[in-house]
Amino acid sequence: LSSPFDYRKNSLIYVEKQMPDPKSPAFAGALAVRCAEMIKASGGGVFALFTSYELMKNTHKALSGRFPELNMLIQGEAAPNKLIEKFRASPSVLFATNTFWQGIDIKGDALRCVIITRLPFEVPEHPLQKAVYEHVVKNGGNDFSEIALPRAIFMLKQGFGRLIRSKEDYGVVAILDSRVATKGYGRLFINALPEAEITHKVEDVEAFFRRKRGQ
Repeated sequence: LSSPFDYRKNSLIYVEKQMPDPKSPAFAGALAVRCAEMIKASGGGVFALFTSYELMKNTHKALSGRFPELNMLIQGEAAPNKLIEKFRASPSVLFATNTFWQGIDIKGDALRCVIITRLPFEVPEHPLQKAVYEHVVKNGGNDFSEIALPRAIFMLKQGFGRLIRSKEDYGVVAILDSRVATKGYGRLFINALPEAEITHKVEDVEAFFRRKRGQ
């Protein structure tokens, strides 16, 4: 069945092309700069989703003093339901990890921008995870294309799904991992997302929000 939501009209996907590779030492600083641009363009109502607690904490620390008019919330400072209550109550930015990639339902203007800081590739740490990866390789398969990539695509779709929860919702999903534009597998991530307009320009994000505000 087709979606009841008009993604092309009400959403925009920003795909990063200029930022350093996430493995680069320069990534964290560049990420904070780009996140600040997205927060400024949206005026709050932002989920910044991370795959690393350390990067989440460092980015929150770097940006907390930049936006005194916004609640700069971070996962761990309160129970998830309390954070969501604060997020809904006034313009906010919530820095969060895997707990908030799925299962969170915030309708309306309270959430209008989702920032995907890195493609959500899992690192197999649990013994069961490791066993699955080892089993695939042992049997001649490719653990990246058969396990890691499909699971990362699924999680990205879940993260995108936080944005549009009703026919009146609108907003931007910003994917700040340049691998989605530079790696061959990047197209698989994009093809899995709803058919929204795609841009590589921050100016288009700013124009989108001005248009939605009627400015």
